[in-house]
Amino acid sequence: MIGFAAFLVVCAIARDTAYPQMSLWAVVYVLYAVLMIWLGACLVTATSLEKTAGVLAACILAGALANAMAGVIQFYGRPAWLEDVVADLRGIRAYGNIAQPNLYANYLALGQAVLLFLWARGRISGVATWCAATLLVWAIALSDSRAALLYVLWFAVLGAFSARGQREGEMRRLRWAALALGAAQLAAYVSVPWFNHLFDLGPAGAGTYEHLLNTFGDLRWQAWMLALRIFAGAPIAGVGIGEFAGAAFEAGLPREMTDKFEVWTSPHNLVLQLMAETGVVGAILVVAGVGAWCWQAWRRYCVALQRAT
Repeated sequence: MIGFAAFLVVCAIARDTAYPQMSLWAVVYVLYAVLMIWLGACLVTATSLEKTAGVLAACILAGALANAMAGVIQFYGRPAWLEDVVADLRGIRAYGNIAQPNLYANYLALGQAVLLFLWARGRISGVATWCAATLLVWAIALSDSRAALLYVLWFAVLGAFSARGQREGEMRRLRWAALALGAAQLAAYVSVPWFNHLFDLGPAGAGTYEHLLNTFGDLRWQAWMLALRIFAGAPIAGVGIGEFAGAAFEAGLPREMTDKFEVWTSPHNLVLQLMAETGVVGAILVVAGVGAWCWQAWRRYCVALQRAT
């Protein structure tokens, strides 16, 4: 990650960009991520992996539940006395106080994961766990984020691996809980819009199944192909941080994309955006760093089965 930050500095100096601050802030964010990784390692060394994970999980769960409640209130009608606490709903997708439906769903899915972790450690009772899980599942469905389907797959895969070779014990309970949560999220993705439509709840048009019909016909396929075209034009170092929108305009946005959004600031794919804006060098540095972290976590998990891992 430090190498990636250094690479961004070199690119900022070498390029004659109109707004070099974009590259500067990108470097600051990367270095901030490095400090967060370092802090996590120091906390684990000072205490333990289980204790560190427990504290972080409790904080994440508190934030996720607060935002889930905010999203539900926002979607079904925010009372006047909460207008300084809960953001106003613009559109038909809940986003809580995160201000973006997909990031909102991502945050709540992380809350679901830590909820299962705390339940497996015995920090939360079964009744409280399933009440909290119901709130999180329902709130994610209100976001109408198709990423929720990926979280279903994520929970299923992690659940299948969490208790490999064990016939009983806490890890086996964790596996079945993860699979149940994934199934509940899938059911909510289909049933919550129907429920809202049946009782005429939420904003107009929110209770339709348009999100299901458009799952495989989305404009993001075109955005991904556009990102590959931009990458092909600058494969080594990319077009620069924050330059995707301008490069996409110059490459020729299809009419369908401009009808939906006048400006596309990203292809809605992290790897493709890295490739387009930082080229193969930047993409390899980031993907290698994430890959190394995943490999170390997997090795640690294989040596000793730990819920925190």
